Amino acid sequence: MNNYHTRLPPRNLPALDRISLRVEREHLILPVRSILYARRDNGVTTIQLEDQAVKIRLSLDRLEGLLEPHGFLRSHRAFLVNIRRVSRIVPWSEDAASLLLDDGKETLIPLAKSRRGALRAVLLWP
Repeated sequence: MNNYHTRLPPRNLPALDRISLRVEREHLILPVRSILYARRDNGVTTIQLEDQAVKIRLSLDRLEGLLEPHGFLRSHRAFLVNIRRVSRIVPWSEDAASLLLDDGKETLIPLAKSRRGALRAVLLWP
């Protein structure tokens, strides 16, 4: 008997570039590339898309584990950023910098000094 409801896909299939996020009582399925960044503030994670912000009950640590293989970087303890959407590193001082996104709003995401090495590791840095 072929029970297709319990069969899992083969392990060698590539992961889709979609993420399912629980928003209230629904699951929102988003293309990963549509996420600009995620921010954790007062126990709530907000996913920022081009045209809307979605609040979810998922820790930034858990979200980082899911999105890191898709080009996301923890730029600060409270921020996870889509590196593919970063257009510039904006220095503010010797110790402070931000990441400028290509979203048309000139969104700046903080880059912690301790995370600069991680950023260099994922970019082609001559």
